Amino acid sequence: MIGMEKNSQFLTACMLRRKRRGPCIKIVSACLTTALLMHAQLGWAQVSHVATAPKIMPNAELQTQALAFAQEHLKINIQEGDRFELSTGKMDPRLKLVRCDEPLSFQMQNNSARSNRLLVKARCAGTKPWAMFVPLDAKIWKTVVVALRPLNRNSTVLADDIGIREVATELLTGRYIQSPDLAIGMVLTRSIESGRPLQASQLVAPKLIKRGDQVVIVATTGGISVRMAGTAMADGRRDEQITVKNKSSNRLIKVRVVAPGTVQAVM
Repeated sequence: MIGMEKNSQFLTACMLRRKRRGPCIKIVSACLTTALLMHAQLGWAQVSHVATAPKIMPNAELQTQALAFAQEHLKINIQEGDRFELSTGKMDPRLKLVRCDEPLSFQMQNNSARSNRLLVKARCAGTKPWAMFVPLDAKIWKTVVVALRPLNRNSTVLADDIGIREVATELLTGRYIQSPDLAIGMVLTRSIESGRPLQASQLVAPKLIKRGDQVVIVATTGGISVRMAGTAMADGRRDEQITVKNKSSNRLIKVRVVAPGTVQAVM
């Protein structure tokens, strides 16, 4: 640069003195050659920089791959009768991920079954590794047991009282029931509005035996079964243990409720 400044000063002086045209022409030629060489070096540097710049993977492409993975995963793992819809979520537009030189791997995260948002972890194991959580918008419906009419507390659930309906998981709470067989014959612990899903916590088995009932006590040992009369000292549901009084001996014994009016001695 210093040499070019000196040449420029000398060139100006030459132009003022017309008699020294020969040296001036040489200086002009030298300046042009230097300028061309510097321009060429600068151009090559710019080309080299562009050539080595890393390629960026568009967010939309990453989301598309994550979406396809999640759809296949849910098709395999979703329960029979359930339905789902997925779409790409929002990602930070400022995100710049280097395009991976190997195929990406994906992994579903421990998403809430009732959330409308899923996360898929994308991982690049190439020469410039990275990992990113890709958000997806999800809508999942489950087939559950719902009340077809208002049901009162302490009432027994009948087959005509309930039905199967699709309900979005985000609207489900508690342990919902998906099989009518698990509800029919059960007793409600609270009132249920029409159209509301039934929960396991709202149902209890009916009392097969009430305190003071006369019951048959069945005792089985060594292949021999003996039946005795007794009196229930407490209410009892199926498979619950209660105390009964043996009428013959007046002894209190532990039994298991097996049917209305029938208990099994606990040996």
